[in-house]
Amino acid sequence: MTGRRTAIAFVAPALSALAVVAVYPVLAAVWLSLHREILIFREHRFIGVANWSFLLRDERFWAALGHTTYFVALAVAIELLLGLAFALLLHRGSGLLRASVLVPWAVPTVVSAKLWAWLYDPNHGLITRMLPISDVNLLGTPLYALHAAIVVDVWKTTPFVALILLTFLSTPNHRTVPAAIAMFAPEHAEPWGEIAAASTIATLPLVILALVFQRRIVSGLTAGAVKG
Repeated sequence: MTGRRTAIAFVAPALSALAVVAVYPVLAAVWLSLHREILIFREHRFIGVANWSFLLRDERFWAALGHTTYFVALAVAIELLLGLAFALLLHRGSGLLRASVLVPWAVPTVVSAKLWAWLYDPNHGLITRMLPISDVNLLGTPLYALHAAIVVDVWKTTPFVALILLTFLSTPNHRTVPAAIAMFAPEHAEPWGEIAAASTIATLPLVILALVFQRRIVSGLTAGAVKG
């Protein structure tokens, strides 16, 4: 019990900060969604789940949810595979090589989106010119634009994934994180459970990053022109 209490004491400050910056805004947004508020007319009244009911009947919501789920699932899967490959290659590499890999991650998201928008340009873009087919507008067609945005997200986020996995590989004791989790649930301390725990820890930040960067990347690439 002493070890369990010590672990909780160490985790408590981080959980408190997370509750302030993450949990409270979510709860505030949920509470706001239960109201009808029009600032111009100073209207503010409680309407219950009417907004949610309207949202669930809106086809645009389900289309957006499907596109977002597809974007995150495909992007995170590719980033994990490429990140692991780069981490294994960089594990014995020099410091300069490791730093150079982080260049895409260091470039601001808006700058990266504009750079790739030029590469995807239907008239003068380098990538468009390299395609075997002609008269293709990668950013003007929803299906093409979605996958073009995934490519940009993979290009930008894979170095970050590689850095996380490289740090894990460079740790003298690879079992540190799984052991910390097992301290809270000793009955799930089997090897497969440790692997699953470590994989979950590596995946969750990627899902969050994909959700955060998706809007900026898509807006930067298409300037809001792609819908549906």
